[in-house]
Formats: sequence, C-alpha cells, structure tokens
Amino acid sequence: MIAAFEAGASEVAIADIQDIRLERAKELGATEIINSKNGKLKYQYYDAVFECTGARECAVSAIKSARSGGNVVVIGMGSDDMTQIPLLDAVCREISIHGSFRYRNTYPVALNIIAKHKELFSKLITHHYNIDEAEEAFITALHDPSACKVMVNI
Repeated sequence: MIAAFEAGASEVAIADIQDIRLERAKELGATEIINSKNGKLKYQYYDAVFECTGARECAVSAIKSARSGGNVVVIGMGSDDMTQIPLLDAVCREISIHGSFRYRNTYPVALNIIAKHKELFSKLITHHYNIDEAEEAFITALHDPSACKVMVNI
C-alpha cells in the first residue's frame, strides 16, 4: 500500500478477511478497506490490482476487479490450483497479467521507501522477540491475526 502511494496512486483499496488488519491499513492511509468475507471489490474499476495471497479465489477477484486495459500483478504463491482463473475475461478486456516471485529486484526501491517513511513503517511492527524466543515468534506470525510484522531481535 505504501509503495503504491509512493508510485503515484491516488487511491489504494485493501482487501482482507481480518478486520484488525483492515483497521491497520486504514490507519496507515488506505482510502478503502474491504472485508472479503462480506464485501466485494469494485467490478472493473482498479487500474492495478496486486494479488498477494496465492489463493485462486483472490486471483479471480483480481481479474474481475481490474478495469479493461488494467494490470494484475500476481505475487502470492499458494498451493491452490490456479488453472481455473478467468483468462478469457482477461484477454477480452486486455488485462495485462504480470507474475512476480515476491522479492525479485525489489530491495533497493523498498529500502529507499522505508528510509523515507520510517515512522510509518515502524507502525507495521506489531511484535518483538529475542532470538531465544524465535519459535514463539514464528507461531505468533502464523496464528495471531493481529500480527503484521513480527521481529526477532538478534
């Protein structure tokens, strides 16, 4: 979201199934939040959609919510079968689909954005653990819906 604003987006919608994460996104500047359990993204509206979960249903939603001529970036890599996404819809509406294997070539840009917005990024860190508590940190990251970024201090 922060990177989208940094790249010039005037609106950034965030969809999730956890209200606590959506509230954090709103606090950090999201212009729209959508709980995917009971709300829907706007149909054929967004210029760019970043699908970060790897879930097939989310990839379908990403394509359906992108405007004609828009872009969908698939970042999430799940174990779900992605063969049922609506490619014909994407082709007919000339949507460009881009794959990104998470972190490829992003570190220099990301580090510059973090340096520019240190205070904002510090709000993303929700938990701190010492190295001897690393196992607990991983459990928290996996199971605690309030966890955003869990830090293990070395």
